[in-house]
Amino acid sequence: MHKILSTILNDETMKDIAANFARHKEFLIYGLSGTQKAVTIAAAFAKNPRPTIIIVSEREKISAWQDDLTALLPKTEIEELPELDLFSVKGTVGIERKARRLELLMKIASGQPVIILATATSAVKKDFSRQDFSQSQIKLELGKNFSQEILIKKLVEFGYERTDEIDAIGKFSVRGGILDIFAINAPKPYRIEFFGDTVDSMREINFETLRSEKNIDAANILPIFSSDNKKAEPFTTCAGTNGTIIFDEPARIKDTLDALAKEDAEIKNNATSLIGSADRIVKDFEGKIDEADKTKLEEQKAGLQKAIDENKSTDELKKLSDELQQTMFSISQKAYEAVQKEDQSTASSESASSTEDKKDDDVIDAEYTKE
Repeated sequence: MHKILSTILNDETMKDIAANFARHKEFLIYGLSGTQKAVTIAAAFAKNPRPTIIIVSEREKISAWQDDLTALLPKTEIEELPELDLFSVKGTVGIERKARRLELLMKIASGQPVIILATATSAVKKDFSRQDFSQSQIKLELGKNFSQEILIKKLVEFGYERTDEIDAIGKFSVRGGILDIFAINAPKPYRIEFFGDTVDSMREINFETLRSEKNIDAANILPIFSSDNKKAEPFTTCAGTNGTIIFDEPARIKDTLDALAKEDAEIKNNATSLIGSADRIVKDFEGKIDEADKTKLEEQKAGLQKAIDENKSTDELKKLSDELQQTMFSISQKAYEAVQKEDQSTASSESASSTEDKKDDDVIDAEYTKE
């Protein structure tokens, strides 16, 4: 233990703080600022190591906590909880961040003495519930029965993408009885070989060369997305009764969350308005929209409405709204071009008719003059 922490723990007030740190109940500490907060929490943690989440109002404060705690607790794992990407949860960067959050969730949920630093925005993002986390897993064991067909179906349901080759986390490929997968919770991809419905062999493989490196007897595969969004819970709930959650400057955290709640309400209202705008486009351009485009628009409208009704995350609403908006723009552009062509065609017809009438007049005039 750091000498500073040993000295501080001799103080009676600090002893009370350290004792409360290990109890599953709310307590407040006043009068601390700057490095004093880090020293106090580090001392309490050193006395009672346990899963700990420290929540701050903004990301700029995380670096100060990180530097101070690393100096005071050099042997303790101190990590930052990443935020999920907007619009790109299914992209490579989004998957990697999701994988990192799951890794930290596993450590907290299993009771490992780690310290997680998180912004208020990141902490309230919903991940798997503790129940979903423990139940929604694919568990494979060497020599045990597990249908390859069922595994493929499960992976797709879990949000994994089937590709020709695995080139990123969250993807899998199939070649005959061999399935390669880069699970979101695994440091390296797995190669699973089946003999009928039996797991015949499992190996870790090199991501770059896709060559086998080490035989393994078992593998757990976690889903990328929760099977039921209604059961998803904020990251902080994973601490359970075994962890401690510290709110650094609670009033400022509340202000941040209030602003986030206001933004969420605006996003939902905008999504609802967007659906209304899509209905107006269909009405205004009736008869000028391709059936394929109309079907796509209706499906996206239904998907967005369902997301609103099911109280999906704001990230999901933004993604679906963006997709619907792009489709609306494309349809409007096509319809506008169709209207322009109709107008040009009408103008050309009227011009041709006018020319014919003029020719007839010239003929009559010529005949009259001749007489």
